[in-house]
Amino acid sequence: MKHLLTPGLCLALVPALAGNLQIKHPTLYVEQDAAYVVVSVSWDDAWYTDKSHDAAWIFLKLQQADQPGSTHLPLLPEGHSIIDPTGELNLTLSVANDGSGAFFHPRQIFYGDVSATLKLRVPIAAVNNLPAMRTVVKAYGMEMVYIEQGDFFVGDADTSALAYGALYQPNAQGAFDGPARIAREDKSLTVAPGGDLYYRSPSRQHYEGDQTGIIPPTFPKGVQAFWMMKYEIQEGNYAAFLNALSAEQAKARFPGTEEGYYAGGGTLTLSEGEYQSTDPTRPSRWLSWDDAMAFADWAGLRPMTELEYTKAARGRGQVLPKEYPWGAIDKVFVQRITTGDFQLVMQNGWDEGELSDEHAVFFGASYYWVFDLSGSVWERVVSIGHPTGRAFTGTHGDGVLDEQGLANVDTWPTGDPQGGGVGFRGGGYYGNDRSYHEFNPYSPIAYRPYGGWHGTMRSIAYGTRLVRTADK
Repeated sequence: MKHLLTPGLCLALVPALAGNLQIKHPTLYVEQDAAYVVVSVSWDDAWYTDKSHDAAWIFLKLQQADQPGSTHLPLLPEGHSIIDPTGELNLTLSVANDGSGAFFHPRQIFYGDVSATLKLRVPIAAVNNLPAMRTVVKAYGMEMVYIEQGDFFVGDADTSALAYGALYQPNAQGAFDGPARIAREDKSLTVAPGGDLYYRSPSRQHYEGDQTGIIPPTFPKGVQAFWMMKYEIQEGNYAAFLNALSAEQAKARFPGTEEGYYAGGGTLTLSEGEYQSTDPTRPSRWLSWDDAMAFADWAGLRPMTELEYTKAARGRGQVLPKEYPWGAIDKVFVQRITTGDFQLVMQNGWDEGELSDEHAVFFGASYYWVFDLSGSVWERVVSIGHPTGRAFTGTHGDGVLDEQGLANVDTWPTGDPQGGGVGFRGGGYYGNDRSYHEFNPYSPIAYRPYGGWHGTMRSIAYGTRLVRTADK
């Protein structure tokens, strides 16, 4: 559904809280020839509609008192159980094919709060010889949104978007011939005049990309179903990540040493050996690409591609001129804003229990109800505008980092400033002293003036959102 609504009445500045995902009391049990982790999971304002649904991505780690960092604890394919205290929810648990975690969610039309106890079966060999008094199992998670399988369009119906690097269907001479349809996951795409896709590079050289190349069948195009984080990496997520690392790894991944970090919206601190945030649901700013990819690897997720960004923002519907991710051609309706002190708030006083297709525009939520794809921090993506980006195959993280706290997935773009393969979509908020324009803080879906810019450093408006291919 596309939205043509009038702005709601501004009532109050209310913190735009996330779904309050709680994963508590993980306990490890060994029963004869089987091992289990029992954990309670709950979150508010869960939903399941006929086009999409949310879920909790849950994964486990083991920490030993005399060992630095943690180790990933995989899940077995079967043998899990769900205890619903109400007896009324139809809940399901889907373990990833590689065992790195599981998606937990309702499986029928539903709006409301979810609370249940999970009994997760883990390999007994992974826990059999651990010193019980010195080993702690920890459970982590993020709220995710299911993005359905199916074709979609990239680009914009308004040719003025071409000045911002928008993708389009080219004719034989390379001129605009309308938005381009992405119809198959397993088909290569040619970037060239007369090819499947093209774009102009009108600003600085290669900021939009190299305007050439073959996008292979293995590149994630957004046609296949995938899961996307409902929100960007939040400070609470990132603090939990830092606390699971060795001291040396955490020090390398801690952004609080950057000049301007605290004045520029960061609240992460280190106190008595523990990382913490005064605002756990705040988007985690000042993340470098290496920071974000370390988090992705640790959590069993991966970076998203710029085609997946478009699919999650627009869905499978028509293409509106200068369309924003909330399905409207204007940004005046959005009530979910970042304040001058970098707090994310709802101006009209609503909470996420008010979310619906009709109200998504007020929340700045996409077709699939993904939040803040424009307006909070820039969305870092794997770019089609560089050979390194086009070589990306969608490999997921395995939960393990190297000694420097870096991702160990060699098929991902890296933070090397000369490496290439990274881009930006969506716009970001830099503060009230920055002029308000097309990219501060909101940007139409198709605009990609930095779609091929390898900006891997830490900066005030740089965060990241991650994904996972469905059924993998």
